[in-house]
Amino acid sequence: MMSPKIAMITNIPSPYREEIHILLNEKLKNNYSVFYCAKDEPNRMWKLADSDYNKTFLKKSILKFKNRLIYLNIDIIRELKNYNPDVIITAGFNPTMLLSFLWAKFRNKKHIAFTDGTVDSEKSLGKMHRWVRKFVFRYTDAFIGASKKSLELYTSYDISNEKLFLSPLCINNEVYKQAKGIQKKYDIIYSARFIDLKMPFFFIDVLKLISDSIPCKVILIGSGELKEKMIKRLEELNIDYSYPGYIQQEQLPLIFGSAKILLFPTKSDTWGIVANEACAAGIPVITCENAGVANELIINGYNGYVLPLDEKIWAEHVIKVLSDVSMYKKLSDNAVISVRNLNYENAVAGILSAVDFVTN
Repeated sequence: MMSPKIAMITNIPSPYREEIHILLNEKLKNNYSVFYCAKDEPNRMWKLADSDYNKTFLKKSILKFKNRLIYLNIDIIRELKNYNPDVIITAGFNPTMLLSFLWAKFRNKKHIAFTDGTVDSEKSLGKMHRWVRKFVFRYTDAFIGASKKSLELYTSYDISNEKLFLSPLCINNEVYKQAKGIQKKYDIIYSARFIDLKMPFFFIDVLKLISDSIPCKVILIGSGELKEKMIKRLEELNIDYSYPGYIQQEQLPLIFGSAKILLFPTKSDTWGIVANEACAAGIPVITCENAGVANELIINGYNGYVLPLDEKIWAEHVIKVLSDVSMYKKLSDNAVISVRNLNYENAVAGILSAVDFVTN
């Protein structure tokens, strides 16, 4: 039996989705194609190899509104007409995605919505954005969520459970697992964009409290507009830090493996793939309720801690974990276990189950 033709419409290539596209293309016998709104975005520094799956980069057309990029790729209509898919999967609600959804409906094709959003991440949406989602969801045939919290978001729109499918956000766990036993050079790792959303100065305040009590070596991974201010503050506080600059994906496992604990504060994060990277490398994670991974991947007291955003509380937990070898080993071993099911195979299986649901 011939596989249905699938079109995935998404923003830009991502290192965490490339293997999934490759596997989907194989499973669907080359009847799978990804349509990208752009090749990259200004705040992303990924350098990706040209992976072997069908892809099309739409003619770049971007509107800027309140520091947000809004894609309006009119040529998606022509591309979909030429490709003529049986199923269209849209990963968002920008104008390009909405055009793809409307094309699917007018051509009597099946539509699947894909999101990594959560109830919390969308709580500040305006009336128009909510109306658009309600309209699209009314005529959508299946729904894929990147986390259990994403499925809860769909449920909040009264979507029935039979239409919900989980395709977890994941990394190559085996590659990171190989770094679990390497020598620990650093006590703490911070891996994020250096922007206010990621709370870098809260992180530094926690470091100050830790370093006042015990010796503490830190490694910073990332880049962003606050880099110079962060470096200046670390030096003012005499904190022992290393900053190797932006690190590409293939180097990350060894960097994570060289640290003991990941600190992951955030004002808002739909998930936080950095927690997957840490767990796969056997690194306990300390985060807060604002992170999507909180209480889903990171379980308080099991593979890390989910704590209130209080510098003293964070510092106390870090000191306790670093000072107790048996506690650290338990958290580290549990971290590897906790991320096992968040893998490429399950991510692909969730998408294929949604496709099977709408085509049979």
